[in-house]
Amino acid sequence: MQHWSKYTRSTATFWKNLIGDPAEFSLENRLYNAVSLITLAELILLIPFDFAIGLTSISAMLAVLCVLQFYFYYLARYKKKFYAASIIYCFIAYIFLILNYYINSGINGPTILGFVMSFVLFIAITPPRWHKWWLTLHAIIGCGLLTLEYYNLGGTDSYRDNKDRFTDNGGTYLVLLFCLYFVIRYTLNNYNKEKNLAQKHAAAIAIKNIELEELNREKTRLFSMISHDLRTPLNSIQGYLELLSMGSLPAPEKEKIEIELLNHTRQTQDMLFNLLSWSKSQMSGSSTYLQPLNFFSTVSGTLDMMTTVANKKGITLTNEIDPHVQIKADADMLQLVVRNLVHNAIKFTGNEGLIMIKTQAGDNECLISIKDNGIGIPLEKQHDIFSLKIRSAQGTGKERGIGLGLFLCRQLIELQDGRIWFNSVPGIGSEFMLALPRVLN
Repeated sequence: MQHWSKYTRSTATFWKNLIGDPAEFSLENRLYNAVSLITLAELILLIPFDFAIGLTSISAMLAVLCVLQFYFYYLARYKKKFYAASIIYCFIAYIFLILNYYINSGINGPTILGFVMSFVLFIAITPPRWHKWWLTLHAIIGCGLLTLEYYNLGGTDSYRDNKDRFTDNGGTYLVLLFCLYFVIRYTLNNYNKEKNLAQKHAAAIAIKNIELEELNREKTRLFSMISHDLRTPLNSIQGYLELLSMGSLPAPEKEKIEIELLNHTRQTQDMLFNLLSWSKSQMSGSSTYLQPLNFFSTVSGTLDMMTTVANKKGITLTNEIDPHVQIKADADMLQLVVRNLVHNAIKFTGNEGLIMIKTQAGDNECLISIKDNGIGIPLEKQHDIFSLKIRSAQGTGKERGIGLGLFLCRQLIELQDGRIWFNSVPGIGSEFMLALPRVLN
């Protein structure tokens, strides 16, 4: 079975080399090359056949046609002069068919079969814009020869007896029948292949268009949310400045407003930082620099900063990271991801809450867990949590956001050949997990 499969592949490769590579030759050119080879084989079969029944002049004519046929194939396949070869081939075929009509018994010979066969071949190997001309020429020449036959001006009878006549017509019919079968079969196979490729290409374009439309809708929704969420801190700053311009404020009220403005400013800064990071990746593509990193050292500064933020909300942030674990990652991207995930945990965890960060080293990757005992993620939002479809909810301290952070985290983790997923139970808490390639010491 393997031997037969190998033989079939070798035959297919050999045939492909004879007719030309689809990447280099058009379908019409390949069809012409295939028809030329099939016709050449047909002519080679007919030469000894006609000679055996006494048609020596026909055999000599077919021998000349074999040489011309091979030359036309050579022009189309190796010199890449397909159009010139096909046109000359068609007109030479007309000349030989007319000669065959006169030499080989006119309507009593196989010339009419040859005319029908040649028309099918011309249609198969030439561009559609030429087909009406071949139809016209075939009709004029064929009807003209039949008219001459009607007035007894046709070809002379070249057969020795009816047996030779039957043998010539029957043999020619069978050869042309098999030739026609292979030509049509080859044409249909190639047509179906081209059709399937076109359909796959069209389907791929349609899917790409749908994805682009969806992405465009997501971007429109995102910028709509941004415009809304930027308005809140700007209005607060404007209001505070207007109060200052009207006169002095009591110290307690002034301190309260300043704290609120500081929170608004921090949230807006986080939002703009995420937005700029995402916009940069969309416009110019993210440049990822993967290198061996000590995870503890890389994120310690980020965690120190987030610990300060957590303490202001009365949240305990515990660090259980293995100080020796080495991973392969991009330092800037990794810090941004950890910062976003910890920030989200702080945002959705109430006062006196707990956030735990820990690592677990596996054989080929390192698992990083950021777990909180906050309000959790509603079930209806969990499916779209890493997309732009989700609208960020208000945090336990009325923190605002636009829902870009987790979408950005997924993109950045995937760029680092990692994975991100989560488990969340409403009212109990959430755990976000990262898996990044581990570097063995």
